Amino acid sequence: MNMNKKKIIVILRENETFDKLKKILSEEYELLEISDKEKARELIHNDSERIVGLVFEAARAIADDFSFTKSIEEDKRFVEITAIAVSLKKDHDEIISCIENNINEYIAAPFDRELTLLRIRNAIRSKDSTTFGEIENILKELPSNIYFKDTHARYVFVTHLWHHVKVGDEPNWTIRGKTDLDVRKDKENALKAYQSDLDIIKNDKGTSYIIEENNDGVKEYLELIKMPTHDENGNVTGIIALINDVTEKQTIKKELEKRSTTDFLTGVMNRRACQEEIARQLSLFNRGTMLMIDIDNFKHINDTYGHGIGDDVLMKVARIIKASVRGSDIVGRMGGDEFIAFLCSNTDKDSAIRVSKKIIDTIKEGFADKEYGKDVSASIGIAICDDQDLSFENMYSIADKALYKVKESAKGTYSF
Repeated sequence: MNMNKKKIIVILRENETFDKLKKILSEEYELLEISDKEKARELIHNDSERIVGLVFEAARAIADDFSFTKSIEEDKRFVEITAIAVSLKKDHDEIISCIENNINEYIAAPFDRELTLLRIRNAIRSKDSTTFGEIENILKELPSNIYFKDTHARYVFVTHLWHHVKVGDEPNWTIRGKTDLDVRKDKENALKAYQSDLDIIKNDKGTSYIIEENNDGVKEYLELIKMPTHDENGNVTGIIALINDVTEKQTIKKELEKRSTTDFLTGVMNRRACQEEIARQLSLFNRGTMLMIDIDNFKHINDTYGHGIGDDVLMKVARIIKASVRGSDIVGRMGGDEFIAFLCSNTDKDSAIRVSKKIIDTIKEGFADKEYGKDVSASIGIAICDDQDLSFENMYSIADKALYKVKESAKGTYSF
């Protein structure tokens, strides 16, 4: 017995002509010959995935008012079963009656082998298409976008046309037969999707990922889950995928990530994040300059003018430091009135001096018009790593000693 053969239930009386039909059917299908309707229902229920058809005598079904086929049609578990009526001779009234009762195919003797098999294949395929259409309509009720693509990464169907797709102007435009490269507005994400599809088809392995879409002034995050589909022999036939809008979830996640790495007051990196990122830079490149920046007389400012003024000073100093370095450099608050700026891969001493002077001068000028301006200044300790295999702790210690030297002699300047 071929386990890959689809099954057809045959309810036919003993007859030489019907026996010929059964012999023809057995070439492509495994036949389940039974006479009891309840037994047939039980078989369909237990093996619905492989049973694709039900063959019965038209005259007997008409005499029974199609009670069995009607019961099968009403039961959604059996929605994929193709009902095929056969007759010993072509009868116009039988054909009309079968059509009126939603029978999928009517075949009358003589049963030509090639024509009979072709008509049954087409009936089963047509039923599958109808069932697929019903499923597609059901899927459209879901908020997620579900789509299927063929082995060339071309869309076969989608449940929703989301606004990331550029719809054509022609009245009968359809996404079917097109790839992401043809229809997506964001060409970078389109290329990523297309390459991902080809990998799935080639390697027979699914994937999932989240993309950021920025279209029509709206930022969205979409989660894509893609899996290969297979035929009865295990060959890849395409890709089934699910697109979920995870914008709210990702926005909350990114905000929480930002909070976990950001100093709440100043908006620069907090101590932990700053230390980890500098350590990562050193491990990758073993080069860079650390500026340890300390606000002079900060306790006096807090005690004299209040913590509100102190907070204002901290926030403005953080902005000045960020504006004084490159966007690729690292700025963090280590706690209290101490900040760090790390000039990534920069080991030039003159550059370190230039940036330090800029920070010191801008801080002094930035508070000149304030009542407390005369009390605000900054001192900087500098440490440079130039292929010396220094850790964050090593550089921090060197910069701290340099800063201590400034504090002990003349505040408001820098030292190595």
